Amino acid sequence: MTEFYDITTDLKNALIASPFVNTVTTGGLEDVDLNKKTIFPLSHIIVNSAVPKSQTVSFNISIIAMDIVDESKDSTVNIFVGNDNEQDVLNTQFQVLNRLYQQMFHGQLFSDLIQIIGDPTCEPFTDRFENKLAGWTMTFDVEIPNEMTICGGSIPSGTCLDAFIQNSYGSFTASLPSGSSTTLADINLQVFNSNETLIDEVASPSNVDFQYLIPDTIIVNSNNTYQLDAPSCETSVLPDTQVILKDNSGNVISTNDFPSCESYDLEAPSAYLRIQKSDGTGIVGIDLLSGSETVQTISDSVITLKDSANATISTTNVLATDTANITAPDGAITVNGSSVGSVKSNGTRALLVKLDGINSGTFDGIDTWNLTSEWVRPTDWLAIPTIANGEQVFYGLFAVYNVTLGNYLAFSFAGNYTVDWGDGTPIENFTSGTVATHRFDWANVGNVTSGGWRQSMVKVTPQSGQNITAINLQQFHPTIGTGRNQQFMDIVINAPNVSGTNLTLYSNTIAINRVVERIWIREIGLLTSTLSMFSGCPSLQSIPLFNTASVTNMTSMFNNCTSLQAVPLFNTSAVTNMASMFLSCFSLQAVPLFITNSVINMSSMFNSCFTLQAVPLFNTSNVTNMTSMFNSCPSLQAVPLFNTANVTNMTGMFSNCTSLSIVSFTTTALTTTTNMFTSCISIQRTILTGLTRGVSLLNCQMSATELNSFFTALGTASGAQTITVTGNPGASTCNTSIATTKGFTVVI
Repeated sequence: MTEFYDITTDLKNALIASPFVNTVTTGGLEDVDLNKKTIFPLSHIIVNSAVPKSQTVSFNISIIAMDIVDESKDSTVNIFVGNDNEQDVLNTQFQVLNRLYQQMFHGQLFSDLIQIIGDPTCEPFTDRFENKLAGWTMTFDVEIPNEMTICGGSIPSGTCLDAFIQNSYGSFTASLPSGSSTTLADINLQVFNSNETLIDEVASPSNVDFQYLIPDTIIVNSNNTYQLDAPSCETSVLPDTQVILKDNSGNVISTNDFPSCESYDLEAPSAYLRIQKSDGTGIVGIDLLSGSETVQTISDSVITLKDSANATISTTNVLATDTANITAPDGAITVNGSSVGSVKSNGTRALLVKLDGINSGTFDGIDTWNLTSEWVRPTDWLAIPTIANGEQVFYGLFAVYNVTLGNYLAFSFAGNYTVDWGDGTPIENFTSGTVATHRFDWANVGNVTSGGWRQSMVKVTPQSGQNITAINLQQFHPTIGTGRNQQFMDIVINAPNVSGTNLTLYSNTIAINRVVERIWIREIGLLTSTLSMFSGCPSLQSIPLFNTASVTNMTSMFNNCTSLQAVPLFNTSAVTNMASMFLSCFSLQAVPLFITNSVINMSSMFNSCFTLQAVPLFNTSNVTNMTSMFNSCPSLQAVPLFNTANVTNMTGMFSNCTSLSIVSFTTTALTTTTNMFTSCISIQRTILTGLTRGVSLLNCQMSATELNSFFTALGTASGAQTITVTGNPGASTCNTSIATTKGFTVVI
């Protein structure tokens, strides 16, 4: 007779099997040391009463499931959740009791004849005991078989007692005289569903094992597009409903999985419309609520027409996106303070205009010419002669120094050509491709400049019936062997038949010109490459605009042009490679908004541009390589939100950018981040959305909040990846679990 032992032992075993129970006790709760934290989570069994019956015993039992509530030392951020885990404790301890109820209702305890009677009651509690505990008390009635018997003593000799027969529930009884037999009636099994609808009725002989297969339940959705065969008396999990949120163009905004048979509010995110000018600068930003209409009035544009003295001629308001035709009044044209005539605003009169003493073609009122430049050509330099449009000619102002060895010059042209060395020596003719060489004699050259050097104007033209189709300034003079001594101070090229890759000027490693200040490619054919064209020209200050419409490769175009401060807005629509384009341009302060739709490689594009403070928002949608793009740009303070969805390599991208404070990119395709932020000692905010690789933010200036935002934006780690945040102000208080749950290791 072990009913009490059975009920308490079986309940204890069922409770301790839960992952949210550490200890099970019984008896008086005052006998349990609730201050001993190692026993929690704790379930305590209290037997309130018992009612013995003829075949069963029912017990009234209370079970208390409890755990310690932990409080956080941080300030409360979510007023609903609070700064402790009380809701977590209530949730897990309710699961403990709910699981026990299910086992007594139709689980293993039910099969072991420990069966609940009716529905239990569950009451939550918080702060009930001395230390802060929370949990639930569940009270219920449970019934088990009564094993007690009163059989005993002796039966008089020769007397046979009647047999007493009953079923296990006491619903059927019968007396059977000894020595007789009886036939037990068949068992009639009726099967009902929860709506008390009769599903089936089956007769079975008594005392015979009988198995009955309850038919599956068929679950369908409201439009019969989904069907689930659910085994009876088992719990079947309905698959989540997937809700896909799309915009008006059919683009997926988000994919959401919701439990079936529940209602959810799905909030469409607000759209943000940023209206900007063609140079990338913003005018206005608008938050657009989903499903609503937002009206934003854009201010009128004000067009001010000024003359060359910056005096205002007229002011016109133009509605945004409208086109305005503004007629400029007739006026005079002056260049370098000298009048070259007048021009009518309707373009009816054409003039010959000179820029820096060089004929620049005709100008009328419908053209726009840049007639000034920051670089001013010294007045004591020999003037460049007039050049007609379509003329084939090369002019180079050569500096002659008072040295014993030096003043050597060598170059070659394709197409038979003629060279006038400009120093009084005979004019020479050369066949196509032949290297022309010359040495200037200080004593025979006049025209001393304020710089102390003498000058000679070298002129190259094609011979009769010939075209100049290639120019190469990277040639050797036999007297000086492998050295190249380039002493051109000013170069003007008018070569409409030179195209492709046939314009070879200078190179940072092969032919360095340390003195040239201007290279004016006045007229040229369709070049396809400007690879290293101006590299190794540390004194270069002026590069007027020339035709680059067909150029695909601008690699190292201005490498080591340390005096260059600005460049014109070249046509870069066909360019695919801008690697090292401005490498070591120490004085470069800004660049225009080039068309970069086709560019794939921007590695080292602005490496060691010491005075560069900002760059425009280039189109980088096709760029895959940004290695060392801004390496050693100590004046750079911010970068635009480039499209980096296809970039795979950002090695050393911002290394030694000591003034940079904010970086935000999408980095889902990024695979290499080595030294990306080395010595970026001013960075306060970094967001690398979708990053799956490790990165070092060593000694940056990120707070705990910003580090948490950085962790939140991370994707799932691709293998073993490490995030280093050592030396940041928020390293010791940030929530590293945000990153570690995504598979990253965080070093603080």
